[in-house]
Amino acid sequence: MRLTFSRMPIATGVSEKWDVNQPIFNHKVKYMRNTTISLFRGVADTNPREVNLFKALTTKKFKAQIEALRAEEDEEKRKELKRKLPCFSVSGIFQGGHKRENLVTPSNFICIDIDSQDNTHIRNFTDLKKLAEAIPWVAFCGLSCGGKGFFLVIPYTDASKHELYFAFIEKLFSLFGVVIDKACKDISRLRFVSYDDKPYINEDAKPFDYVLPSEPPIKRERRSAYSTNFKGDFNLEDWLNRNGIFYTTKAHSLAKDGTGYLVDCPWAGSHTTDKASEPDKAMVFQQPDGKLCFHCFHNHCESHDWREYRSIVEARSDFRHI
Repeated sequence: MRLTFSRMPIATGVSEKWDVNQPIFNHKVKYMRNTTISLFRGVADTNPREVNLFKALTTKKFKAQIEALRAEEDEEKRKELKRKLPCFSVSGIFQGGHKRENLVTPSNFICIDIDSQDNTHIRNFTDLKKLAEAIPWVAFCGLSCGGKGFFLVIPYTDASKHELYFAFIEKLFSLFGVVIDKACKDISRLRFVSYDDKPYINEDAKPFDYVLPSEPPIKRERRSAYSTNFKGDFNLEDWLNRNGIFYTTKAHSLAKDGTGYLVDCPWAGSHTTDKASEPDKAMVFQQPDGKLCFHCFHNHCESHDWREYRSIVEARSDFRHI
């Protein structure tokens, strides 16, 4: 597949009237320059020192070592050169090691790794930095120390939701068919120092504050004392309208009142068999017992469910009016 980009943050549904030359957020992350994190001499170091996050991300001190690593073709020698590099904890200050229990002060930043080996289906992988520029939460994007991947630094509002934020970010990137390293959900994960002569830096990035919603219990009301048919009180058609989702109705035997709604699949970027004139559709519907369902008629989307679809739609909707 090939990544495509627009002049608007396509991950969030920001209005096309947005001027790319003007800042759209009041939230500032210039505190990235004033945030302290831990620097380790190596992954086994248990006595790290405190350093500035912005300097750790942009330092040129290890440029020669990193260029030697990227030029080395022997895999074992590459691993050895990498092990000699210092590493730092993007997500906070640690004492006595870099396990979760060693976290002393969170930084309210998460680091996301996107490796080329996990994204061999993307033909223009080197253009991934353009994707980072289109997402308003990304504060920093640069080459990994090995030069075969990118890492993104994203501010968030609540360190206690680190893993929940990761889960949502993972789903957002899947909209582009991009796979991110699952190990990044660990708040104690270390980042080897790196070098990029043209990193993407956005000090006006908006702190991330989205999690996959927990579906509230659906209220059910018996139609009769002996009926097994329940009716949920969630109005699916109203929800689609409120969130600006274009749909067409289609009969569905499992749906309440027999009505399903054909919608665009948010993960269409990962579809490989679409015809330009007949893109694959997905369907949302509500069962008679109130259960909400999402189904895409494409094998790549078998794992996506209603909860994920709802989270993506509501995140986009929140940004339509910014």
